[in-house]
Amino acid sequence: TPRRSLDKSLQEDQTKRFVSTLATNLFLIAVGIIAPAFVIGFIEEWSLVDIIYFASITATTIGYGDRSPQKCSTRIIAVFYLPLCITIMAKIFSNITACFMEKRADEAEKEYYNRALTADDLKVMGIERDGAVSFGKFLEFMLVTMNKVGHKDIKELRDLYNALDTDADGSL
Repeated sequence: TPRRSLDKSLQEDQTKRFVSTLATNLFLIAVGIIAPAFVIGFIEEWSLVDIIYFASITATTIGYGDRSPQKCSTRIIAVFYLPLCITIMAKIFSNITACFMEKRADEAEKEYYNRALTADDLKVMGIERDGAVSFGKFLEFMLVTMNKVGHKDIKELRDLYNALDTDADGSL
């Protein structure tokens, strides 16, 4: 059925977005946080544990100060590394938040697709003289109700259509 196909499609999209977000976040951590920490740690001659500790404490902006670059060259690197860590962590949190928000929106959309239309819905859509609702009215109602477009967008599109319909016969 169309609803099952939609459910499966939404679930596949969610999985793809999750995997893509996870891969992006891991890449950002590896390249933007861990790799520069290894460079700093190598120059400072730190142990692997100290390098990971420094990267973690720096990226999370905890910054106890017990492990910090001492050499001039690593301090210069740290001047660029610290803002990079903050930017990357902000991006990661943004990605995670967007993933959860999209999941909620998909669930709300799925719930809306699975509910029955009410008489009030049909009134809002604008029942024609023959007692039916046109596909255009149904489509407009669904897109606005699911927050895919706003009433302003619909009005602008309707105005554009009317401007293109030079003979006002309802077709282009």
